[in-house]
Amino acid sequence: MSISNKNGLLLVFLGIFTILSACTFDQLEPIDASPECLEANPTYESDIKPIVDNTCAYSGCHVSGFGFGDFSSYEGMLSRLENGAIEQQTIFTDEMPPKNAIGPNELTTEEKELLQCWIQLQYPEK
Repeated sequence: MSISNKNGLLLVFLGIFTILSACTFDQLEPIDASPECLEANPTYESDIKPIVDNTCAYSGCHVSGFGFGDFSSYEGMLSRLENGAIEQQTIFTDEMPPKNAIGPNELTTEEKELLQCWIQLQYPEK
């Protein structure tokens, strides 16, 4: 192997190492709940589950056996709440529910606000 091939290979490995070491799995810092959120005090059982059942946890979507999460139960949602995926995809990017959803294909402003309050309050179950 010539010196130029060795240098090229070294540069490739350094590039891969640099890219991989730059990747992180940071979680979003919890935001202090606003007074409005504290007053609303949403819980999974009374406020969030009806929204999730209507827009996410129905046949063919986020139910048991679905690869991207089972949202038919509180426990099924926890990992996606803790890593920020639910907030990112429903509040910040509007990726969920998808535009081709069988049910409603977007959350109302009120649903988004309630969901965001619930997340700010660290997603109480009851």
